[in-house]
Amino acid sequence: MESITLEAELERLRSEISTVREKIAWLDGSPLTLAEAKHQASESVRHIAKNSRLPGKVGYFAHSGYVGAGLADGDDPVSLLCALAPEVVERGLHRLLETQYEFIEPGPASKDRPKIRRELEEQLFSLEIREEKLICRWEVEHGAVHPRRPDCSPAIVLVADPEAT
Repeated sequence: MESITLEAELERLRSEISTVREKIAWLDGSPLTLAEAKHQASESVRHIAKNSRLPGKVGYFAHSGYVGAGLADGDDPVSLLCALAPEVVERGLHRLLETQYEFIEPGPASKDRPKIRRELEEQLFSLEIREEKLICRWEVEHGAVHPRRPDCSPAIVLVADPEAT
């Protein structure tokens, strides 16, 4: 293989490496599925309602002359709504999420993410090994050091066997 072809193959590999790295970054930061986001919203409403101080204060109404002073102390309006009308708050949040998800590309389901990430990391490792072997080959042919990517893994450089090229 001549130098130009080695360089072209190196550029192709580096482009693939970049693509796989972008996929990993996107996977790590991608939004939940709509179903997971709705579940999380519902769990949040239940948690907020459970931790509201309102239920313990409702007994104040049993006392003569109580007009609600201090009823909402320690509770913000969202907590009060979650405590008084959790189903209404959940439905409202679900509608808002459905609207937002018209413009959001969700990632895969959370349960699938570790497997997908492992597969992408394996693909990245394989590409980086191939890249390093190609660099070693170029260095042997040219008797010079070929520049590596600034983000190349030192472990890859150490593990790649130049004799195997």
